[in-house]
Amino acid sequence: MIEGDCVPGNPICTAASSIRRGIEGVLTSQGNVPHFDGQLLGGHTVIETELIALILSFPEAEQSSHFGTTDFRIRGKIFASRPEPDRLVLKLSAEQQQVLTESEGGVFAKLPNKWGDKGWTSARIAALDSPTARSALQMAWTNVAPKRLATGR
Repeated sequence: MIEGDCVPGNPICTAASSIRRGIEGVLTSQGNVPHFDGQLLGGHTVIETELIALILSFPEAEQSSHFGTTDFRIRGKIFASRPEPDRLVLKLSAEQQQVLTESEGGVFAKLPNKWGDKGWTSARIAALDSPTARSALQMAWTNVAPKRLATGR
C-alpha cells in the first residue's frame, strides 16, 4: 500500500505514516534528505514497513531472527517469519491453511516440506491486501499466543 492508497483512519496507514515521519526526522537531523518514492531504507518498500507495523501491533509481538531470517514471536514462540523480502510465512492450523490456500490460492501456499504438513503457510506479500493480511496474521498470532492472552481473559 502506497501512502496515496491509504484510507484516513486506517490503523495500518496511520502506523506506517508515523514510522515514515520518524525515519524522515532521523535522516533529516543527520543531514540526509529522505526520498520516499516507494522505497525506504535498505530498499524496503512502504508495503513492507506497513506489514511489519501490523505484525508488531499484536499484543506482546516481538521481532527477532533465527538462522538469518527475520521472525515475529509471542513469548518466544514464532508465529510468522520473513525468509525472503517478498514472502511471509505463517503458523496456521491445517484447517486454516486449507481454507486460505483454497480461497486465496494466488496469495497463500502450503510450504512444500514437512513444515507445510504442520500448517506453515507461505503468503506473497505483494498480493496481500490489508484485511487479508490482518486476518491471516490474527490466526497465526492466536495459534501461538497463550490462551489467556489470545482470549483477553
